Amino acid sequence: MIYYIDNKNYKKALEMLSRMPDEEKKNKMMLRYASLFINNEAMATIESLFESFPNIMVEELIPALMGIDDNRNRICANNFVRQSAQNLNTKLIYNLYVFFLAQSRDDAFRDELDQFLEEQEALRSRGEPLKIDRDFVLNVFQFFGQTRALIRAYALLDMYEDAVKMALDQCEFDLAKNYANMPKSERLRKKLWQYVAAALLDPTPEMQAKLKAKELEKEPAKGPEKKGAEKQTSFALVTESQGNLVLNDVLHFVSPKIKLKTFRDDILSQVRMYDGKIDEFKADIAECNESAKSIADEYKQLHNAKLRIPPDKCCDHCDKVLINSGKFFTFPCLHGFHIVTSFSYERSHRAA
Repeated sequence: MIYYIDNKNYKKALEMLSRMPDEEKKNKMMLRYASLFINNEAMATIESLFESFPNIMVEELIPALMGIDDNRNRICANNFVRQSAQNLNTKLIYNLYVFFLAQSRDDAFRDELDQFLEEQEALRSRGEPLKIDRDFVLNVFQFFGQTRALIRAYALLDMYEDAVKMALDQCEFDLAKNYANMPKSERLRKKLWQYVAAALLDPTPEMQAKLKAKELEKEPAKGPEKKGAEKQTSFALVTESQGNLVLNDVLHFVSPKIKLKTFRDDILSQVRMYDGKIDEFKADIAECNESAKSIADEYKQLHNAKLRIPPDKCCDHCDKVLINSGKFFTFPCLHGFHIVTSFSYERSHRAA
């Protein structure tokens, strides 16, 4: 094998290495010469790794694999890394897998990366550990300018405000709406939905230019917006926000040129909804009032309750007759105490 390497016949060297019977020695030799093989025969090396090196330490191949710059070879290498990640299930290999996906500008790789990050979000929602280091992938996405993936990474780090702002800046409105609903804080959810409403209903000139460019990419022959679209968007946002936005939050974004009667049916719908909530509050208040009245009646009965005390009933502290011996108090169990005696008893025991 060394002879063929010295003569730069790397394919033949790979063939000989693949047929080596001692697996431990074979893996050790591959790790030693992996960079040389990949730099000169990347496709053949990766195919050989698939077929003849099932137990090789993939982590030690990372420096050699990261040197691949040809797109065709990178696709093949990524397939190998993906399979290794599924078999080994270690964060280090999954990080490499994400690195390869982010490094490529191929649409298929972007879709695969998006799908993988969706899987991580699903894991997180179920309380299961992620397969990647969040800080690592955040830096990778920033370095390679993978904005959609970066938005998802922000969300994985609970940086929802950054995720929503970047999603809106990139006109990724579905992502923005999705992440606006995720924070546990009600105040933050409302704040993020206000960002969404402002971007959709009152876009800046820069945002309008981005929207126009995006529409032209998707539908070159798209005509002007239909009349009433602004109205539909306003009330759709209130519904989509799942209670984080109310009618007042969106009305001030609507153009003054639109007449109020355009919103008549929607406003009536909102008023009916509020009427229903008011009726619920009234029912709750009535129930609370009834409970308060019941408690007051019970207290009144207790206050006016009478207790029959035997004339010879004595104080349980001083053994003197309760009646005609100063102020006293009794319990329903008929235990009775002089007030003065009780205070003295309490002070003496406290001092002790």
